[in-house]
Amino acid sequence: MVEFDQNADTVSVEHTECQGTDYGKRTPESDPRTAERVRAKFLVGCDGGRSIVRTNLGIDMTGTSFPERWLVVDLKAKDGVDAFRHLPYFNFVCDPELPSVSCPQPGGHHRFEFMLHDAQTKEEMEDPETVRRHISRYVDPDEVEVLRKLVYTFNAVVADRWRVGRILIAGDAAHMTPQFIGQGMNSGVRDADNLSWKLTAIIKHGASQSILNSYETERRPHAKAMIDLSVFMKSFVSLRNPLAASARNIAITTALRVPGLGGWIRSAKVKPVPRFRRDAYLGLPRRRWWGLEGTLAPQPDVRTYNGRHQRFDDALGLGFSVLGYGVDPRSVLDDDAQLFLRMLGARFVTVYPLGGRPQGEPGDARATGDDYIDIEDHTGALCRWFAKAGLCVGGVAVLRPDRYLFGTATGPGANALVGDLVRRLNLPTIRPVPDIRSDGNGDESVAAAPSDHLEEAR
Repeated sequence: MVEFDQNADTVSVEHTECQGTDYGKRTPESDPRTAERVRAKFLVGCDGGRSIVRTNLGIDMTGTSFPERWLVVDLKAKDGVDAFRHLPYFNFVCDPELPSVSCPQPGGHHRFEFMLHDAQTKEEMEDPETVRRHISRYVDPDEVEVLRKLVYTFNAVVADRWRVGRILIAGDAAHMTPQFIGQGMNSGVRDADNLSWKLTAIIKHGASQSILNSYETERRPHAKAMIDLSVFMKSFVSLRNPLAASARNIAITTALRVPGLGGWIRSAKVKPVPRFRRDAYLGLPRRRWWGLEGTLAPQPDVRTYNGRHQRFDDALGLGFSVLGYGVDPRSVLDDDAQLFLRMLGARFVTVYPLGGRPQGEPGDARATGDDYIDIEDHTGALCRWFAKAGLCVGGVAVLRPDRYLFGTATGPGANALVGDLVRRLNLPTIRPVPDIRSDGNGDESVAAAPSDHLEEAR
């Protein structure tokens, strides 16, 4: 990307072809003959820690740059060789003499990271013989190809702003996570998941740009918490003092043997919970401090009507989802509410507990529809989640496309729940949708109906 600018309606970007750096082996060179200018509604800068987008917007980053140097070595198994079969898991090697990280990667790749001593130089550590000696502690060096070897320091920083008008930043451009818990890419994916459905709602369905304000308020706290945990893990695994390292080893061995605590550690429950801060997310406010609004839905295995097992996400597909607990959610929503949800591309889902599918007489029809499925919660995970949310059989829950809970309702409150969704997205309305709970005095909010949106919904 060469340059960009924006006005009230669009973003203009000029870009050229670039051959890249080939794992840092050469300086990137662009070809000005291929320059092209394009115009778009929004620009999302996902251009890494040295983000041109962030820099040109004048956005600073706040946090810490650590002086400790590490040698990163990216390997690829040679053809026909399973060089990493004995290293299936992400491992910290807590050796005071050589703290190391072993990180499996897809496609026959693997990454090792080794902490340097103060006296060791960059040139010494990047020397092929030094690299071979280090990786030979874990793999046969003749079975692998070294793709990259680089001494680096790491940053634990977060951008001061994530949005300027129609331009946003995401991934390493917005936050840099040290490598010690392997969550840098995951945080970027979470950013994309959060942004994509909001941009779709704005561009395709006419939602207000103001919903983008929730992008940073929702994502920043979790991204920062992941960074803080990664820094803690760095300190935990890279102890050089033998006495301190011995104390650490005794402490973690003891903790792993404590009932409950050991399982909590092995299940990585130490990771920050995906739960938005109160009053800082796009959704209904939590009615209780333990409420589930603004939290991520579970991802269990479910059983479809034809007996197939699927992950919950795969069964729901893309877009909004309206879950009915033991009930077809369409049966408790009026025509206006259903029309709005169909305009958004929502899917209606009945969730039955194990053995809870209704049985009838020959000829009884089963509910159908292109936008409807019914699933059986044979693991009980969804039913337990409903109970925790205070939702009884017959209740309805709306999930955002990123699978965070927007809100729940029972009985006549289901239509008001849809009304709340419409108003929080600031969508153009088709016909009046009643709101019987967001206004304390019982007044209803009514908006006009553009005919083109009615046709789109149809």
